[in-house]
Amino acid sequence: MNIYYSEIQEKIMSSELDILDVFNRFIGGTFDRKGFCKCPFHGEKTPSFKLFRNNKSFYCFGCGTGGNIINLVSKALNISYFEAMKRLDEDYSLGLFEKSIKTDMRRSKEAVETARKQLKHEQLQIKRRNNYFKLIDYFKELREMPLNQAVSHDLTFVERLLDKWLLYGNEPFDGIPENFNADALICALKSKFINEEVENGERN
Repeated sequence: MNIYYSEIQEKIMSSELDILDVFNRFIGGTFDRKGFCKCPFHGEKTPSFKLFRNNKSFYCFGCGTGGNIINLVSKALNISYFEAMKRLDEDYSLGLFEKSIKTDMRRSKEAVETARKQLKHEQLQIKRRNNYFKLIDYFKELREMPLNQAVSHDLTFVERLLDKWLLYGNEPFDGIPENFNADALICALKSKFINEEVENGERN
Protein backbone atom coordinates (compact mmCIF):
# COMPACT_ATOMS: atom_id res chain seq x y z
CA MET A 1 0.00 0.00 0.00
CA ASN A 2 1.52 3.29 -1.04
CA ILE A 3 1.73 6.40 1.09
CA TYR A 4 -1.43 7.96 -0.35
CA TYR A 5 -3.55 4.91 0.43
CA SER A 6 -2.03 4.75 3.89
CA GLU A 7 -3.31 8.29 4.36
CA ILE A 8 -6.78 7.14 3.22
CA GLN A 9 -6.68 4.32 5.75
CA GLU A 10 -5.82 6.78 8.51
CA LYS A 11 -8.64 9.08 7.44
CA ILE A 12 -11.15 6.23 7.44
CA MET A 13 -10.06 5.21 10.92
CA SER A 14 -10.28 8.80 12.17
CA SER A 15 -13.60 9.50 10.45
CA GLU A 16 -17.05 9.49 12.05
CA LEU A 17 -17.86 6.07 10.60
CA ASP A 18 -19.53 3.82 13.16
CA ILE A 19 -18.43 0.18 12.96
CA LEU A 20 -21.88 -0.90 14.21
CA ASP A 21 -23.54 0.90 11.31
CA VAL A 22 -21.04 -0.67 8.90
CA PHE A 23 -21.67 -4.12 10.43
CA ASN A 24 -25.43 -3.76 10.02
CA ARG A 25 -25.07 -2.52 6.44
CA PHE A 26 -22.83 -5.33 5.21
CA ILE A 27 -23.57 -8.22 7.61
CA GLY A 28 -26.32 -7.71 10.18
CA GLY A 29 -26.89 -9.53 13.44
CA THR A 30 -28.43 -9.37 16.91
CA PHE A 31 -26.31 -8.37 19.90
CA ASP A 32 -27.02 -9.44 23.46
CA ARG A 33 -26.90 -7.19 26.54
CA LYS A 34 -23.15 -7.69 26.83
CA GLY A 35 -22.61 -6.58 23.24
CA PHE A 36 -21.92 -10.01 21.76
CA CYS A 37 -23.47 -11.66 18.72
CA LYS A 38 -22.87 -14.87 16.83
CA CYS A 39 -19.75 -14.63 14.67
CA PRO A 40 -20.58 -14.21 10.99
CA PHE A 41 -17.30 -15.84 10.04
CA HIS A 42 -17.72 -19.22 11.69
CA GLY A 43 -20.59 -21.32 13.00
CA GLU A 44 -21.18 -21.11 16.76
CA LYS A 45 -23.99 -21.54 19.29
CA THR A 46 -22.77 -19.10 21.94
CA PRO A 47 -22.24 -15.48 20.79
CA SER A 48 -18.54 -14.57 20.97
CA PHE A 49 -18.26 -11.81 18.36
CA LYS A 50 -17.90 -8.26 19.67
CA LEU A 51 -17.58 -4.80 18.14
CA PHE A 52 -15.45 -2.11 19.74
CA ARG A 53 -16.98 1.15 18.60
CA ASN A 54 -14.43 3.37 20.33
CA ASN A 55 -11.59 2.29 18.00
CA LYS A 56 -13.57 0.85 15.06
CA SER A 57 -12.45 -2.72 15.59
CA PHE A 58 -13.94 -6.19 16.08
CA TYR A 59 -12.89 -9.53 17.53
CA CYS A 60 -14.33 -13.01 17.78
CA PHE A 61 -13.31 -14.77 20.97
CA GLY A 62 -14.33 -18.05 19.39
CA CYS A 63 -12.37 -18.19 16.14
CA GLY A 64 -9.90 -15.39 16.80
CA THR A 65 -10.91 -13.35 13.76
CA GLY A 66 -10.46 -9.63 14.29
CA GLY A 67 -9.31 -6.37 12.81
CA ASN A 68 -10.46 -2.87 12.06
CA ILE A 69 -13.50 -1.56 10.22
CA ILE A 70 -11.78 -2.05 6.86
CA ASN A 71 -10.93 -5.67 7.67
CA LEU A 72 -14.59 -6.19 8.60
CA VAL A 73 -15.81 -5.06 5.17
CA SER A 74 -13.04 -7.02 3.46
CA LYS A 75 -14.05 -10.28 5.17
CA ALA A 76 -17.80 -9.63 4.91
CA LEU A 77 -17.67 -9.03 1.13
CA ASN A 78 -14.70 -11.31 0.42
CA ILE A 79 -12.75 -8.49 -1.22
CA SER A 80 -9.25 -7.11 -0.77
CA TYR A 81 -8.33 -4.56 1.88
CA PHE A 82 -7.86 -1.92 -0.81
CA GLU A 83 -11.26 -2.70 -2.36
CA ALA A 84 -12.83 -2.51 1.10
CA MET A 85 -11.46 1.00 1.54
CA LYS A 86 -12.93 2.01 -1.81
CA ARG A 87 -16.27 0.45 -0.89
CA LEU A 88 -16.44 2.40 2.37
CA ASP A 89 -15.37 5.56 0.55
CA GLU A 90 -18.10 5.13 -2.08
CA ASP A 91 -20.94 3.87 0.15
CA TYR A 92 -20.44 6.58 2.75
CA SER A 93 -19.54 9.36 0.27
CA LEU A 94 -16.26 10.15 2.00
CA GLY A 95 -14.60 11.41 -1.20
CA LEU A 96 -11.18 10.24 -0.01
CA PHE A 97 -10.05 8.56 -3.23
CA GLU A 98 -11.16 11.53 -5.30
CA LYS A 99 -9.06 13.80 -3.08
CA SER A 100 -6.15 11.38 -3.35
CA ILE A 101 -6.31 11.39 -7.15
CA LYS A 102 -6.36 15.20 -7.17
CA THR A 103 -3.42 15.22 -4.76
CA ASP A 104 -1.51 12.80 -7.00
CA MET A 105 -2.21 14.99 -10.04
CA ARG A 106 -1.14 18.14 -8.20
CA ARG A 107 2.07 16.51 -7.00
CA SER A 108 2.78 15.20 -10.51
CA LYS A 109 2.30 18.69 -11.97
CA GLU A 110 4.59 20.12 -9.31
CA ALA A 111 7.22 17.49 -10.11
CA VAL A 112 6.98 18.26 -13.84
CA GLU A 113 7.25 22.00 -13.17
CA THR A 114 10.25 21.47 -10.89
CA ALA A 115 11.94 19.34 -13.57
CA ARG A 116 11.18 21.98 -16.22
CA LYS A 117 12.70 24.73 -14.09
CA GLN A 118 15.74 22.58 -13.34
CA LEU A 119 16.25 21.85 -17.05
CA LYS A 120 15.93 25.55 -17.89
CA HIS A 121 18.47 26.42 -15.19
CA GLU A 122 20.90 23.78 -16.45
CA GLN A 123 20.56 25.02 -20.02
CA LEU A 124 21.16 28.58 -18.87
CA GLN A 125 24.24 27.54 -16.92
CA ILE A 126 25.62 25.77 -20.00
CA LYS A 127 25.03 28.94 -22.05
CA ARG A 128 26.71 31.07 -19.37
CA ARG A 129 29.66 28.71 -19.11
CA ASN A 130 30.18 28.67 -22.89
CA ASN A 131 30.09 32.48 -23.00
CA TYR A 132 32.54 32.65 -20.10
CA PHE A 133 35.10 30.38 -21.76
CA LYS A 134 34.76 32.23 -25.07
CA LEU A 135 35.66 35.39 -23.24
CA ILE A 136 38.55 33.59 -21.52
CA ASP A 137 39.89 32.53 -24.93
CA TYR A 138 39.62 36.08 -26.19
CA PHE A 139 41.39 37.35 -23.08
CA LYS A 140 44.28 34.97 -23.85
CA GLU A 141 44.28 36.20 -27.44
CA LEU A 142 44.54 39.82 -26.24
CA ARG A 143 47.48 38.98 -24.02
CA GLU A 144 49.39 37.69 -27.03
CA MET A 145 48.87 40.95 -28.95
CA PRO A 146 51.40 43.77 -28.94
CA LEU A 147 50.56 45.88 -25.92
CA ASN A 148 49.17 49.28 -26.87
CA GLN A 149 46.55 51.57 -25.37
CA ALA A 150 43.60 49.80 -27.06
CA VAL A 151 44.79 46.30 -26.11
CA SER A 152 45.53 47.42 -22.56
CA HIS A 153 42.04 48.93 -22.26
CA ASP A 154 40.31 45.79 -23.52
CA LEU A 155 42.45 43.49 -21.37
CA THR A 156 41.41 45.44 -18.28
CA PHE A 157 37.78 45.54 -19.40
CA VAL A 158 37.52 41.80 -20.07
CA GLU A 159 39.46 40.91 -16.91
CA ARG A 160 37.06 42.99 -14.77
CA LEU A 161 34.07 41.29 -16.37
CA LEU A 162 35.45 37.83 -15.68
CA ASP A 163 36.37 38.66 -12.07
CA LYS A 164 33.00 40.29 -11.41
CA TRP A 165 31.05 37.32 -12.70
CA LEU A 166 33.02 34.78 -10.69
CA LEU A 167 32.43 36.68 -7.44
CA TYR A 168 28.64 36.81 -7.90
CA GLY A 169 26.05 34.12 -7.14
CA ASN A 170 25.93 30.79 -5.35
CA GLU A 171 27.05 28.71 -8.32
CA PRO A 172 29.79 29.15 -10.92
CA PHE A 173 28.74 31.44 -13.78
CA ASP A 174 25.67 32.74 -11.88
CA GLY A 175 26.95 36.28 -12.31
CA ILE A 176 26.82 36.18 -16.10
CA PRO A 177 23.65 37.92 -17.38
CA GLU A 178 21.15 35.65 -19.11
CA ASN A 179 21.20 37.73 -22.31
CA PHE A 180 24.99 38.10 -22.49
CA ASN A 181 26.47 37.14 -25.87
CA ALA A 182 30.23 36.68 -25.84
CA ASP A 183 30.40 36.41 -29.65
CA ALA A 184 28.71 39.80 -30.08
CA LEU A 185 31.01 41.47 -27.55
CA ILE A 186 34.17 39.95 -29.03
CA CYS A 187 33.05 40.93 -32.51
CA ALA A 188 32.49 44.53 -31.36
CA LEU A 189 35.89 44.68 -29.66
CA LYS A 190 37.68 43.21 -32.67
CA SER A 191 35.94 45.62 -35.05
CA LYS A 192 37.46 48.49 -33.08
CA PHE A 193 40.94 47.21 -33.87
CA ILE A 194 40.05 46.80 -37.54
CA ASN A 195 38.73 50.37 -37.70
CA GLU A 196 41.88 51.66 -36.04
CA GLU A 197 44.05 49.79 -38.55
CA VAL A 198 42.10 51.27 -41.46
CA GLU A 199 42.38 54.75 -40.02
CA ASN A 200 46.11 54.31 -39.55
CA GLY A 201 46.49 53.04 -43.11
CA GLU A 202 47.56 49.59 -41.98
CA ARG A 203 44.98 47.90 -44.24
CA ASN A 204 44.41 48.27 -47.94
